[in-house]
Amino acid sequence: MRTTSSWRGLTRCAGVLAALLLLACASLPREREYASWIEIRSRGLRIVSEIDVETTRAMARELEPLEAVAAHLTGAALVPPRVPTTIVIFRNAASYRRFAASDTNGVFIAGQRENFALIDGTARAGGLGVLMHEYSHYAVRNAAAMAYPAWYDEGVAELMRGTQAGDAVIQIGLPLEDRKLTPLQSRILPLCKLLTADPGALDKLESAAFYAKSWHLVRYLRFGGELGLHDRSAELDDYLVRVHGGQAAEAAWREAFGVDANEFEAELDDYLRRLPSAGVDLARSDSTSGRELEAHALDALEAERILGTVALRTQRYARAERHFRAVLASAPRDARTHFGLALALRAQKRERECGELYARGLALEPDAALSQLDYAQYLLAQVDARTGSTDPDRTPLLGRAREHLRRAIELDPELPEAHAQLASSYLLDADGDVEQGLAEALRAQQLLSSDSRVSYLLAVAHYRSGRLEPARKLLAIAKAQTHRRTPELETLEARIAQASTDAPAAGTGY
Repeated sequence: MRTTSSWRGLTRCAGVLAALLLLACASLPREREYASWIEIRSRGLRIVSEIDVETTRAMARELEPLEAVAAHLTGAALVPPRVPTTIVIFRNAASYRRFAASDTNGVFIAGQRENFALIDGTARAGGLGVLMHEYSHYAVRNAAAMAYPAWYDEGVAELMRGTQAGDAVIQIGLPLEDRKLTPLQSRILPLCKLLTADPGALDKLESAAFYAKSWHLVRYLRFGGELGLHDRSAELDDYLVRVHGGQAAEAAWREAFGVDANEFEAELDDYLRRLPSAGVDLARSDSTSGRELEAHALDALEAERILGTVALRTQRYARAERHFRAVLASAPRDARTHFGLALALRAQKRERECGELYARGLALEPDAALSQLDYAQYLLAQVDARTGSTDPDRTPLLGRAREHLRRAIELDPELPEAHAQLASSYLLDADGDVEQGLAEALRAQQLLSSDSRVSYLLAVAHYRSGRLEPARKLLAIAKAQTHRRTPELETLEARIAQASTDAPAAGTGY
């Protein structure tokens, strides 16, 4: 008996050891996969990277003075970041393309909660140049109170790509080899079309012309005087103000520059023929050029969380699911991962699997603003599914969602997304309190003035109150911020146009 018992005990121990060994082996691939990931924090930015430490550190150093450059280009005062931004640098194109389109090497994804910039670290144009381009979108959105048309937004980003930061001087607008443009090539995309172009809707040839011509146009209009050419900077500022105010692009150009866009082509052609090769010097006023930036190894679970969130934002929902499930396997009490997985499943139309995940996430962190916000959005999705129906559960669900949104705001009054969602719950509901919705939309605007969704909600509020001219201007701003036409914006535009010829819109449902 004693011998049998001892044998059984040894067998059990061997079984336990084998199980532990299997668990250890299962974790090894993840640890190996993310062993090279590092994190650097710099001036409000979080940079996570799977390329080497020194290259990442050099990129981060180059970014430090560039917010001041963006402020110089836009005339905006530097302000604290309204939402955090994470820059993700991938080791190669294959790694990058798991999350982004194959015809890109960098992309900026703006949000009301967090911005992301994704970079292929081995991009043809150079990882640093791509990073500068994408960073400029963050800096402009953060610093500027105005909505910029797509050509100006991208032209500024290309100016940033042609920037070199020395210890004392920053050179802006240096020539870019891949943006050469002749007057003949410039005609591929006439200026009148460039002014309102959606870069995502252009063919390959027009797209190349769009980025090249946007860069040249911004470089000339902003720095022509400093490059020994005609100074058009005052007219440019006038034009941007007019467009932000809702004036049509071509009319704004004619009034600001004194000629229409077609006539201006000759002036731009003259610049393209002369094309100054110098940049513009900007004195460096920050004191960070010699500062050492600390790099930390990124925990494998945190890398999975970040990539899961990136996959959500780039609509790779099955990949997001895999990342979040991997995290939960090791950290089953991670509230944010429960919400991330629930979002990934909802996007895949697997609603029945979501409820428990949302409830569990809220139970794990009930006093976190984001938990309250995500749970409210889950309830609002159920409300949307009942829109137009007589389902008796719709009104109670809407009330519960608003309670969770108010709780999120109570926990974090500076969370733009919570104010925007609460505004949406009133303004996009036929029976909602328009003035309450307007108040929340105005608060969201104070926190995140560059967001197209907030401008759209304000346009809806004014439309529903019968204030059609402010509604029209805010809709124009939303369209400029979005840089493309959407069914939602087109529907509101049609309703405003109809209301202008019919009875006042006050009190109408949306």
